Formats: sequence, C-alpha cells, structure tokens
Amino acid sequence: MVATTPVILDDGQRIFISGNTTSEMLDFDGRALESAWVSSEFRNAMNNSVVLDGVAYGIDGKQGAPARFAAIDLASGRLRWAHEDFGYGTVIAVGDSLLALTENGELVTVKADPTGYREQGRLQVLGKTCWTTPVFARGRIFARNDRGDVVCLVH
Repeated sequence: MVATTPVILDDGQRIFISGNTTSEMLDFDGRALESAWVSSEFRNAMNNSVVLDGVAYGIDGKQGAPARFAAIDLASGRLRWAHEDFGYGTVIAVGDSLLALTENGELVTVKADPTGYREQGRLQVLGKTCWTTPVFARGRIFARNDRGDVVCLVH
C-alpha cells in the first residue's frame, strides 16, 4: 500500500492515515490504536492532504485510475464533496485557500469550503510532470517540475 504522511490531530489522540486504497482515522489512547472509521471514498495515492477545521482536502485517486480533488469530514469519514477529473497533483493551504499544483503544471486556487468545490483561479505555470508540493514563503509561491524548472510567483 502506498501511504502518505500521517496527520496527527487532537494533541496526538487521533491520527489520520491515507493510502492507495483507503483512508482511516485512528484513535490513540497513549498505548493502543483503535480504528474510528475507514473510507474507500478518499485515497491519497501520491500526496498529502491539507486539514482545516475538521476537513481533509486533497487529491483522491488510486494508481492507474483518474484522480479528483475531494474533501472528507474527519469526524465521520464521510465524503463532503469531490470535483471529478481533476488529475493528480499536490495541495497546500495558504490562509483560507488551497493551492493545488497539478501534475500537468497548472496552479489552481480553490476556496477551502467544506460545502463544495469553489475554484478561484487557474494558471499554467510549468510544463509537466509536477509531483513536488509547491511552497509558500514570504508572499511568494515556488513550484518546480521533474526537469528541475522552477517558478516563483508573487502572491
């Protein structure tokens, strides 16, 4: 199973994990782990999710299948929404927005909204293949592709 970095929540009492086939919330009492829920509706095959206000936003997909941008409620494991045919990419949070760098080199700004996908803008910034997570620092967005091309955009 491919797995992304676990997300530690509630001072270590809950752990969100996601991989190629499922995502899962684990409860941790300091000694033992217990499954709170398992979902096959949200799978981070390649990259991590962003957690904001009890919702995980990320690229949902299974290797060899189309990917979508999706949001899952971390309390219940219920899928909140999914934007189909988004493609693989990476996601970071900047304020109340999500910045997704698609595999094809588009930088997409999406409102972090648990009720639905709200695209705010889209710009082709690099050629493909982009699998590296963009970085936001000091008002600038840095992104690169697999050839080593780097762009710096002022936010």
